[in-house]
Amino acid sequence: MINDGQSNSLITKSTIDIAAVNDAPLLRASGVRSLTAIQEDPTTNPGTLVSALLNNMSSDLDAGALQGIAVTNATGAGTWQYSTDSGNSWFSFSSVSETSALLLTPNTQVRFSPELNFNGIVNLSYRAWDQTSDIAGAQADTSSNGDITAFSTAIATSSLTINPVNDAPINRVPTAQTIDEDTVLIFSSATGNAITINDVDAGNNPLRINLIPI
Repeated sequence: MINDGQSNSLITKSTIDIAAVNDAPLLRASGVRSLTAIQEDPTTNPGTLVSALLNNMSSDLDAGALQGIAVTNATGAGTWQYSTDSGNSWFSFSSVSETSALLLTPNTQVRFSPELNFNGIVNLSYRAWDQTSDIAGAQADTSSNGDITAFSTAIATSSLTINPVNDAPINRVPTAQTIDEDTVLIFSSATGNAITINDVDAGNNPLRINLIPI
């Protein structure tokens, strides 16, 4: 309504439509969990659910928003894998990066299959993903994030500890040797009958050999 000092105009109404836009998910990186620790050279490795890693640290302003992660980095001597069918089948990660992040849903299991005799700590880094773009199992560019994108600005890192186990030493002995009486038998590489020992856990530490006559 407008007034010119003498009279009022007719009342008119205007409708303003406010279109909804996506809000990027939020991720509190300090609260995410580590993967369940495993032993060196594991015989079983069930992995860890993505939902367990997130640990309720992902939130979204949009009602009914879905959750997920976009894996941007994976370290370690071995192979990272994921399963979407409760561990019945596993798929190896392709190379991941900020511009080629692997998209995984909360009910996906993630595990690391270490190389033989590898132990230590490996890391998995990711952004939160609200599933409003791309599909699970695909790889996406997350270099554009926050604001109205499907990816959080924050990046979280979950670690995995691979505990060392003792490896028994391995000795290699030559076949049965035949010599003349009162002759010295020399075991060496030069004569093709060397005795060798190896222990992957020993490093530079000395090894002791006990020779037992039989």
